[in-house]
Amino acid sequence: MDQLLPSEGESENQVKLISEMTPSSKNKRKRRRKRQKSSAARLKQGHVENPSAHTISVIRPPDKSIEPLKGPFTYKTSILNDRGKGMIRLRGHRETGKRWSTEIPTEMAVRMVEEGAAGIISPGLIHKLYTKTDFRLLVLQRDHYICHYCGRFGDTIDHVMPKSKGGLSTPANCVCACAECNLKKADSLDFVYDDFI
Repeated sequence: MDQLLPSEGESENQVKLISEMTPSSKNKRKRRRKRQKSSAARLKQGHVENPSAHTISVIRPPDKSIEPLKGPFTYKTSILNDRGKGMIRLRGHRETGKRWSTEIPTEMAVRMVEEGAAGIISPGLIHKLYTKTDFRLLVLQRDHYICHYCGRFGDTIDHVMPKSKGGLSTPANCVCACAECNLKKADSLDFVYDDFI
């Protein structure tokens, strides 16, 4: 027996038979319903009532714990050798698992290894230790989601030495910050300590 089902935007007079629907349109409808249900559930979990009577959105800390990577790497920068090219090959992988590689200046490679963002595989090759997502989680968990500048809850990453001034995205250069302090600092060096420069 065929069931009658009205589609979106159609009046009751215009009705499609379920048996006439293609499998892909059935699946699309199922996926759409699933997404709507899951997004509604996430909104319920993510909002908490504030004592001051207005609702704020809360970002929950992730369930998985990220620890600094140990592996077949060395961190002695003295073995890096660019063979006169001035460039060292950097490789890594994305969250999707896809691998990538590029060439970076030797000075930048040395700083990445010294500041804990990369490990040396061979004299002309270094490997980036963290994906962007894992790196963000590492810094936030290391700082216990507490803003480095004001001590309140922080959920953004701030480069102490700004990227525009030559700072790298390394564990030594990044700290947890609240959105307000991150915007206030911007690319200034006001918060940079003398021993950091």
